[in-house]
Amino acid sequence: MASKLTNKVEILRALERTKRQFDTLIQSNCRGANRGPILGQVFSEKDKELLETFKKINSSGLKQLNVFINKLSSDGADIDEFSVIYYTYQLFNGPLSKHAREITKNRTIPNFKLNPDILGVNSNTYKSNSSTPVFAEVAVNANFETFNKCPAFIQASLQANTRSTSIVFNFNFESSVYNDNTYPYINKNPKTRVKDEYGRGYDNVAQGNYMVKDVEFFHTAKNITLDILLSVRDFLGKPDYRLYLFKKFMNYFNPKNNTPVSTNDPVIRLLSFMVQEFDKEGHEKMTTKCTPIETDMFGNSIESIKNKQFELKTDQGKFKLYTVKGQLGSGGDPVVSPITEEGEYIPKFATGEDSEEDIDTGLTADTDIVPSELTTPKPPESPEQALCEEDCDKDNLQY
Repeated sequence: MASKLTNKVEILRALERTKRQFDTLIQSNCRGANRGPILGQVFSEKDKELLETFKKINSSGLKQLNVFINKLSSDGADIDEFSVIYYTYQLFNGPLSKHAREITKNRTIPNFKLNPDILGVNSNTYKSNSSTPVFAEVAVNANFETFNKCPAFIQASLQANTRSTSIVFNFNFESSVYNDNTYPYINKNPKTRVKDEYGRGYDNVAQGNYMVKDVEFFHTAKNITLDILLSVRDFLGKPDYRLYLFKKFMNYFNPKNNTPVSTNDPVIRLLSFMVQEFDKEGHEKMTTKCTPIETDMFGNSIESIKNKQFELKTDQGKFKLYTVKGQLGSGGDPVVSPITEEGEYIPKFATGEDSEEDIDTGLTADTDIVPSELTTPKPPESPEQALCEEDCDKDNLQY
């Protein structure tokens, strides 16, 4: 089962404040026609409705939290799996997580149940140990859920290493099959054991071998795999079983399945403004006009090659806005200052001011530390002065 992961809910959260705002200013052009995909994503009506309901929690509190949980529980099947998981993660790790657990009855309502991918682990019929003496198959040598989530190069490395290990193990095992049978003390039936491993396994009778692999269990598990998965589905319910399958089969290192991207493409927004116009007879009228502007995801001015070429015309001439001069700076050309002795920048101090080289620190070659009068008090000159309880510096006062 191929699971697809997109970050459309995160993109929509940055763009949308309300559904009406998104449809009017971002999704539509000035003629009211649909603009099409935004940043490569197509947002459904349910996507926009759920996000607006989610954002209102911050201002409306617990009542809105209850509204959103009920809506996500009933309409979660209409949005993608990652969006549902994203919302539940935000709720149960946010400031209202305690109330979210109470409303969801400790996560027992649809789309809020605990559904880790480890559920139904006994339905996996893989052989996880590389020392399993099976001549027809190669063990996975890793947990099934872990193996499915590994990058492709790690999966290939595991398979190659396990195959080499199996070849060595089976080669050494063949010697006991054809040569070492410990007659006349006990018959290990090695040939029968190898033959039966292609079928039900040979661990149901005494054979003189210690820790024989449970080959028979794997054959039994194949017959109950479907029953285990159906039990998991009945336990979780259809909505949460969908999320369970997404977690179980999603490989975040597979670029075909993990498709979220981050681009610096501009978002086109509509800017409405009032214009004062006069007709031929001089009558004034105010009209509303619309123009598309390029912004980033948060509505700020976007930096692009095209925008940086913009020139501002004034009575003093024209200059590029995206420069120091254009930002009312000095306008001087930048000086290249490489990190070398020849290119090192040496500051110049104004006339009459001391540079760091001219400051007298009071240090000499024979003294490393100069005691401070603030930290090293002078000894009292007389006992009376030392025992003075009032102002010990009264002799220094000038009346």
